Amino acid sequence: MMVHPDGTVLHLNQKLSDMTGFSVAQAEGYPCRYILRSRPCVSGCSHGCCSFGKGKAVQGLPLQSLTLAPESLQGKDSLETDILTLKKRRVPVRLTHFPVQNNEGSTLFFLDVVEDLTELKHLENRLHEAKGHGKLAGRGVAMEKILSLVASLAPSVAPVLITGETGTGKDILAETLHRDSHRSREPFIRINAMPLSDDLLAADLFGQVSPERVDSGPSDRLGKFQQAAGGTLYIAELADISQAIQARLVHYLDTGTILPVGGVRELAPNVRLITATSRSPEELVKAGILSGELFYRLNVIRLPIPPLRERREDIDFLLRHFLEMFGPRFKKQLNGFTPEAQTLLVRHDYPGNVRELRNIVEYAVMVCTGPDIGTESLPAHFVLAVQESGAHRAAKESSTEKGTAGSRKRTAKSSGRVAK
Repeated sequence: MMVHPDGTVLHLNQKLSDMTGFSVAQAEGYPCRYILRSRPCVSGCSHGCCSFGKGKAVQGLPLQSLTLAPESLQGKDSLETDILTLKKRRVPVRLTHFPVQNNEGSTLFFLDVVEDLTELKHLENRLHEAKGHGKLAGRGVAMEKILSLVASLAPSVAPVLITGETGTGKDILAETLHRDSHRSREPFIRINAMPLSDDLLAADLFGQVSPERVDSGPSDRLGKFQQAAGGTLYIAELADISQAIQARLVHYLDTGTILPVGGVRELAPNVRLITATSRSPEELVKAGILSGELFYRLNVIRLPIPPLRERREDIDFLLRHFLEMFGPRFKKQLNGFTPEAQTLLVRHDYPGNVRELRNIVEYAVMVCTGPDIGTESLPAHFVLAVQESGAHRAAKESSTEKGTAGSRKRTAKSSGRVAK
C-alpha cells in the first residue's frame, strides 16, 4: 500500500485489496488506519503519518523509476501485529513501513508491506496445542481391542465419545485418533470446561464478535471451533458443560454451523468432535446433567477404556514401558524392579489408573541410586497404601473363611439331626 505523508492512501495492490476486503476505489483517499485497522493504528502510529492535512499532493510520480536500495529493506520498522478486515476478520500479519525518498532526501510517500502470517500461526498452534502426552500403551485383551479399533475409526468424521475413569488415558486416545486420521496435519485443540463460566465457555468455544469501540478498538475472539478448523476439537469432560452450551453443540452436530457470541452470521468450521467423560454417560443423562439429545448424537462411536485394576495383565508391560521412558530422561541405566517392589506394584489397585502408575515409576527412577529399583525407592504413601490394602484383604479373607467353616459345622450338625 502506498501512503501519502499525510496518512491517506494513494494506492493498494490487488493482493492487499483481497486481504482487507476494501477495493482500490474504496481505499484511495482514506486514512490508512481506516483500511489496515491494525493494533498500532488504534493505539497510535509511531511513523508520524497520522498528521492529517500536512504535506502536499503527490501527482505524476514516475513510479517505474522509483526503487528501494537493497540495504533499505533490512530491519526497517517491521512488527508482527494483526489487521481487521472489512468483514471484521482478524488476520495476523507482519507489517513493514518504508519511506520512499527522492534524490533530495524528501519523503515522497510511504510503502506499507503487509505479509499474511495466517498459515505460519496455524503451524505454531499445531506445535503448541498438539504436542501429545505419548502413545496409548497396553498389551492386554481390552487394550488390544481398542488399539485395533483406532485404525478403522480414525478416518471417520463421526463424533466419538470416550469413557473411562480418571487417569485411564482418554486424552491420549483422543490424540491418537487425531494423529492417525486424515486430519493429522491440522490442529488438535483441547478444551477443559471446568474452570469456565457459561459466558466465558461460550466465547471460548464459539468465538466472540464485539462492537467497535473508540477507546479500545474493535476486537474479535476466535473460538476453539475456529482454531480447530480442518482438524479435531476435543472436549475433555462432558459433565462440566451446562445445558445451554450442550444445546449449542447439538446445533453444530445437526447443522455443522456455529454462531459466535454477539454475532449475526453463522460459521461452518469443518471440525471433528471428540468428547470424553470419567462418569457413566447414562447416569449423567438420568441425573439431568447430560442432555439426552447431545448424548445420542455423540454416542455414534463409543470407546470405553477399562480401569487398570480390571486389566492387571497390562501392569508388567506398563512398568517396563515407563522405565524405558524415564530411564534415559534422568540419565540412568536401570535393570528393573526387585521382586519385592514388583510384588507391591502388581498388587496395588491404582485408583488413579495409568497416570498413578506413571507417576510412581517416574518418582522411583528419580530417587533410585542402584541398578535395581527396590521398595525403598517407591513413594512411602504408595507402600503404606498397599500394605494396608493387603492387611484389609487378608482380614476379609480370614473372616470369610471362618464364616464358611462355621457354616459347614452348622450344616454338618443339621445333617446329623436329619439322619437320626
